[in-house]
Amino acid sequence: MLYLRRKTKWKTDAEDAASKSVLRYAKDDDIAKSNYEYNSTIDLSKYDGKYINDQNTGPVSQLKFGNRQMYYNGCEIIATYNAMRTLGKPEDIRDIAYEYEKDGKMLGGEFGTNPYAAQRYFERKGYKVETVKGEDIVNKKTPDADAYILSYWNTDNVMDMLHTVAIEKDKNGEYVFYNDDARYEKEVRETEIQNRIKVEEYQPIILQCISEK
Repeated sequence: MLYLRRKTKWKTDAEDAASKSVLRYAKDDDIAKSNYEYNSTIDLSKYDGKYINDQNTGPVSQLKFGNRQMYYNGCEIIATYNAMRTLGKPEDIRDIAYEYEKDGKMLGGEFGTNPYAAQRYFERKGYKVETVKGEDIVNKKTPDADAYILSYWNTDNVMDMLHTVAIEKDKNGEYVFYNDDARYEKEVRETEIQNRIKVEEYQPIILQCISEK
C-alpha cells in the first residue's frame, strides 16, 4: 500500500508539472503571436538594405520581445539580423524575434535571449557554427568565418546584464562591430576582435563563428 501511495503521489506530481508546462507553453505562444502582430505595425523601412545600430532609439527599439521592448532586451535578435545580412541572406527582424520567442527567450524576455540559442538558429539555417568561449576569445587566434556573433558581460558584475553584437570581417581585414555602442549609433572598427574586448574591458562569454558549410 505504501508503494501504491507513493506511485500515485508521484504520478499526480508529474501530471501537475506537465500541466503547468503546457500552460506556460500556451501562454508563451500567445505572447509570441501577439508580439508578432504588434511588431508588424512598426515601420522598419529605415533599415531597408542596412544594418541596425540604434537599438536604444531607432524604430527597432519599439519592437516587442517577451514582456519587454527591444530597446531593453533585443541585442541578440539584432545581432542575428545583422549577421544574416553579412551572410548575404537578410531576414525580417520580426521573423527572427518570433523564432527566438519559441527557442531562446530567457525569463519571459527579462534577460533577453540565451546567447547559445544563436548557434541553434544558424544551424537550422544550414550554417556551420564554431564556438570559442571565455578567455579563449582573447587568448587564441580568431577562427576564420563569414560572420561572427560575440556575447559578453558589460562588467564583471553579471547583474549589469550581457550584450550581444554581430561582427563582420571586411575586405580590408578589419572587424566591424554592429550595434556595439549606443553612444555612437554606428559601427565600430577594430583590427582585431580582441582589441575591442580589451579596450572596453568586456567580459567575454562566447564568440560564435558562422560559416557556409
